[in-house]
Amino acid sequence: MWPMAMLLRLMPVMARSAKTTEMHKQELLEDIKKNRASDAVRVSSEYLDYIAADRDPAARLAASGQPGVGSPRREGRRRPDRR
Repeated sequence: MWPMAMLLRLMPVMARSAKTTEMHKQELLEDIKKNRASDAVRVSSEYLDYIAADRDPAARLAASGQPGVGSPRREGRRRPDRR
């Protein structure tokens, strides 16, 4: 957890040097102060568990035998010839 805590401690330095208005920098700094390392670690670990769950939507779509399932057809669009 300490690497996340160090990252959160350095965030205000990055926010102060951001190329934005002073008002937005103050909003960023106030928002950063609300972050807690334990929350960031919990959310990050949940996300890493999700992406590590061996989901492969592309393979599932290919196995369905129906190209384009779940996306609208784009009528009238043609691929340019590649030569």
